[in-house]
Amino acid sequence: MAPLDLICMGLVLALIAAVGVGGARRHPAREDFFSKEESNALRGFWCLVIILVHVPVAYQNPIQDAVGSFAYIGVTFFFMTSAYGLSLGLASRGVRALDGFWIRRLPKILVPCLLVNVLKLVESYAFGSPDSILTLLRVDNWVVWLLLCYLAFWATNKFLPVDKARKDLLTVGCVALLSVVGYVAGDLSPIYRWPTEIWGFAWGILLSRNKDHLCDALRCRPVASLALTTAASVLIGFLYLKCKGVPFFGDYLLKILLGMALVMLMLVVDSLLSLGSRLNAILGSISYEVYLVHGTVFSLVSEIAGGAFVGAIHRVLGRGNRSGRMGSSRDWGLCFVPCSPSI
Repeated sequence: MAPLDLICMGLVLALIAAVGVGGARRHPAREDFFSKEESNALRGFWCLVIILVHVPVAYQNPIQDAVGSFAYIGVTFFFMTSAYGLSLGLASRGVRALDGFWIRRLPKILVPCLLVNVLKLVESYAFGSPDSILTLLRVDNWVVWLLLCYLAFWATNKFLPVDKARKDLLTVGCVALLSVVGYVAGDLSPIYRWPTEIWGFAWGILLSRNKDHLCDALRCRPVASLALTTAASVLIGFLYLKCKGVPFFGDYLLKILLGMALVMLMLVVDSLLSLGSRLNAILGSISYEVYLVHGTVFSLVSEIAGGAFVGAIHRVLGRGNRSGRMGSSRDWGLCFVPCSPSI
């Protein structure tokens, strides 16, 4: 990378880091540990990381690629916060929290998908490569897997006549089964798979059950907790970078373990600092919509700018062949209709 490219990339990463820890304060109250505000702040941070690694450039950037190797943790985190919120709601309201479960959630999940699909369809017609009207029925792959996790959570808690601990254990078991099936299916899967990332849903359920005990344990030995989770993250991360091409051990087990280590590191930081600022609160609150639309926005701006936008991104993010990266937003997804996932 040229010095100017390196400086620009460093500024981008510094901005993302500032969003992640912006407004941080020391010694938060116990009830602030992984509160809605805290988790929203982290969602905003991971949203920006995911956007960074999805920038549709035609040239490699070693720093961006290195960040991209760990960006899946953001998807893991989104699964985790979804399960965490569901579990806390169930704990506070009991089985009544499941009344109207799908009526309340499906519009919030599917209406943004529909609006983004309309934008994609308009873009395709506006720039001379019209998609089928069936584009409107597409559902992002991440949303499909989230709905599968929701189904496991709803079914086990709604219909099984066992205590809450066993229901949680069975939900985690369903997530594990989905993960293994997704991994084994490989390229035979009709949709893109998230076999390691959906473990975040299991982490969210377990965190909701042990939130207070975990916070007390982490704050009791803050230096040791921070040192241990940092060392584990670095060690497993290095091993993952070396072995991620190794079937099952590298691209599955190590990836899951690294996800656990980095999630624990985030929780340690959150137990010591109260995170949150107006900026990351706003980003966190719209992170789902931003995730859905960012690929289409990249593609649309590129089309309007006639390549000038992508050229500017090239200059900022570096040079080199990027043959394996994503391109048009129309390649990005997802679906209940025939479509070839290309992530």
